[in-house]
Amino acid sequence: MGNRKAPGDDHIVKEMLMPIWYPLCNFLSEFFTLCYTFAWTPASFRSGLIVPIFKKGDPNSAANYRPISLTNTFRKLYERCLKFCLLTHMPSLDVAQGGFRAARSGISQAWNLLALQKQFEQQYGVSPALIFMDISKAYDSVTRSKIWQLLHPHLPKALFYTLRHLFDHVTLNVVINNATSLPIHPKRGLLQGSILSPFLYAIFINQLPALLRTAPVRFPLYVDIATRARTDGDGPSADITEPSFALVKYGAGPRLSETASSCSPRLGVVRQKTAIHSLLYADDVCLIAHRRDMPLLVQLCEEYSLRFDFKWSPTKCALVNYHSRRRPIQLYGINVPIVPSYEYLGVPFNASGIDNIAFLNASTKKAKSTMALFRRLGVHQYGFGLMLALQVYRVFVRPIMEYALALLALNATSAMAIDRTQASCLKMTLNQSERHNAPSMVLNMMGNLPTMYTRAQILTFKFWYSLQLKARPFTLVECILYTHQRLKIAPALWRRLSSNKIWKLYKSSPTHTTPRLICEEFQDAQMLKWTSQKSSCLRALREDTTGYDPLLFYPCTRLERLRLIRWRFHHLPSFPLSACRCGAPSANRFHYLAACPLVQDIVNRIHLNLPDDSISLDESYDDQGIATTHILDRILNSLPSNLSFCLCTHWERTWPLVLELITQIDIANHPAGSFAEEPPSGELFEHYLTQQHHFQQQQQQQRQQQQQQLIQHL
Repeated sequence: MGNRKAPGDDHIVKEMLMPIWYPLCNFLSEFFTLCYTFAWTPASFRSGLIVPIFKKGDPNSAANYRPISLTNTFRKLYERCLKFCLLTHMPSLDVAQGGFRAARSGISQAWNLLALQKQFEQQYGVSPALIFMDISKAYDSVTRSKIWQLLHPHLPKALFYTLRHLFDHVTLNVVINNATSLPIHPKRGLLQGSILSPFLYAIFINQLPALLRTAPVRFPLYVDIATRARTDGDGPSADITEPSFALVKYGAGPRLSETASSCSPRLGVVRQKTAIHSLLYADDVCLIAHRRDMPLLVQLCEEYSLRFDFKWSPTKCALVNYHSRRRPIQLYGINVPIVPSYEYLGVPFNASGIDNIAFLNASTKKAKSTMALFRRLGVHQYGFGLMLALQVYRVFVRPIMEYALALLALNATSAMAIDRTQASCLKMTLNQSERHNAPSMVLNMMGNLPTMYTRAQILTFKFWYSLQLKARPFTLVECILYTHQRLKIAPALWRRLSSNKIWKLYKSSPTHTTPRLICEEFQDAQMLKWTSQKSSCLRALREDTTGYDPLLFYPCTRLERLRLIRWRFHHLPSFPLSACRCGAPSANRFHYLAACPLVQDIVNRIHLNLPDDSISLDESYDDQGIATTHILDRILNSLPSNLSFCLCTHWERTWPLVLELITQIDIANHPAGSFAEEPPSGELFEHYLTQQHHFQQQQQQQRQQQQQQLIQHL
């Protein structure tokens, strides 16, 4: 279980149980075994709190809230144990279902839809029609008796009756503003928030793809689906069999468990040509067919909903690339709206595939608005600090732009647009407007943030690597890849992945390497490319480019850190150049290296303190004889990436001198300014060193005591 999860009505969280985890595990193991044997659980396991979570729309309408169930922590532990038993005994779900299943993801399911669109275009010369189906109150409208009918022939009795007991005898209380309703005993539906609910719902909807395959469509779409593991008795003729149009009920046919459907058999698999008319991701359903076949498939979906006692939501469904005015698509007598594009699993699709423009516009707009929100909350260098601001961007904002980026064929224009968005977000970490001319590439290097084009190359490589070398044969994405390679379908689509720059480096590598290493090498090469384009990037090029710039987290005052950051950005000395306190006009940064008498003493002390072999003290000059590097830049670029490496080294003396130097440069650069008295430079760093030395002494004393006790025992 994860940390910081909301508890149920007992208010017990995982963190409370961790100090007693060992004796608790022994007790719970016996207690859960007892509950499983008798198919009975305490009443607290079957009680929960319903917390309405607002989705969108009118906040005064109860239909716009999602009822999330908060159940007992011990029930969650029990469900986690039952989950492995359920996946082991339940038959495999339909290959079209990709939600909450191992070796499958939302991105791979979106890629499946794109690949099937291209296959249909190549086979029939027209783009397929798409309808995205929405189930009204999907989890809350489930008839549980249908699930038990489907599971009863396959599960052990103890597991079957345990599941039925956990979901049929539930007592819930709605909580709003700390007020609790009277107990509710739901007659239907699954608990939203339960670990087992997604798998039970997948079983409930699992007959739909099989029903759609029985439709006599005129434009079928076939894929070589892996149906079972190959055995020693299978000959070469058993590789691919012809399709069957009979309705296969859930659990019928060859025995393949849900757990086995996520593994790779030793001898390979036996495949069967199977019609794919739908894709499912939990309750998100998409139908793919010719516009002439679409009314029949929608009619079957309507009949399926009536048989299983649930309702589609016609107004929330959407048709894409359907232009038949004579036969409008209807559900329960209501016309389904026709739209130019629709967002499926977070990716907008139109008649030709993924709508790149709409996707990039939506992701960049959302990223900017999210970063602007964090900025208003104080997540910038003048608030919580630049280090935290960069971490927030990396964790919360950048994934918005990275989602499904591997599926796009980014050209130079698209890459520039998304890179501009990243630059705008990084400027917000400095609490600056987009119009401000800040060296964003330097900020990229300080936060170890590659360009979005580089990230797109890395993500595309990882996706293609997972398809080529790690895909499971029973997954739909691998079956589509096998079919397209065998029949040479949509070569341009797959070339989009195989032509990836990192993949070519990986295949041409003379020595064995890992995906992580090859991605790091590519990112380092791109970083060196930046430094050759801008001198400001060259000055900020650290020896160890992994991780964050050490000046962001080394102990110092807030004002000293801001001065160091300004020095990195070449904003100190300020521009336009001003006179120095020593009287020199237009003093640049190299004036404070050798000519300014106000800081010369500190520079000399730094030279004397540095070991001969640690940092090169020789200046670098360009063709005009102007120095291109500063000793302060070289020291900052040589800072150890770990603070513990500073102990008992020259850095114990060098870092306070660096802080003193940057302070004096700032004072000298503002001759008319007045500065408040500041604490001695390096005071916080010395306090950190004192704590570390004290901690090391304690550890040494403990080791000595343990050795003495061991000697006495012997």
